[in-house]
Amino acid sequence: MTITGLVITVLIVLGMAALVLLGPRWTARRPPPTRGDRTPPPPHDPS
Repeated sequence: MTITGLVITVLIVLGMAALVLLGPRWTARRPPPTRGDRTPPPPHDPS
């Protein structure tokens, strides 16, 4: 395994660990929006 591959693997493992550890905290602080606020409005095509 090259050094680049090792670095990428370590970054992926650290990122997954951060998601697992910080996931519950983020979801507790930021509840998902009940309304579709983040979803863009549907494209309105004039006919």
